Amino acid sequence: MRASILILILLCISSWSFGQTETQTCYATVTSIFSYSISNPVANLNLSTISEVKNGKISANFSTISVKSNKNWQMSVRAQSPTFSLLSLLGLGGQPLPSTALKIKPSNGGGWKDLTTSDVVLKSGNKGDATKPGNTFDVDVKFQPGLTSKGGIYTLGLIYTLTQP
Repeated sequence: MRASILILILLCISSWSFGQTETQTCYATVTSIFSYSISNPVANLNLSTISEVKNGKISANFSTISVKSNKNWQMSVRAQSPTFSLLSLLGLGGQPLPSTALKIKPSNGGGWKDLTTSDVVLKSGNKGDATKPGNTFDVDVKFQPGLTSKGGIYTLGLIYTLTQP
């Protein structure tokens, strides 16, 4: 009888396996990320005829903007100041030229938008990298100073803002 109890105990012990199992939860935080680049960050327009100064001059494909984002995006633009800075060829003075003398639009359509110190939506797009259709686009500008403008070199900073609506 002692032998059968000993065999029974040995069988019970040999059927147990020793080990441990645990689970671990991994948390990964992916933030909303986006970036853009502008080709041709310093661009020039030369107006040399009465018609160009009066009616304006369009620079098609003035710059190219490429957006990368993991969420849908919206690109806005505004003027850095309400008026252009003037380096006059004929001395200082004259009326300040308002920022609205510069108009902007995407090259593939849309109407001209006056530039002011308030954001205007230039384009919206979908998440993806710059190779996704619509995430790289060209911008046209039209400079229309009018015949009351003085001859000289006018400068105006453009501020582009990329947001996620």
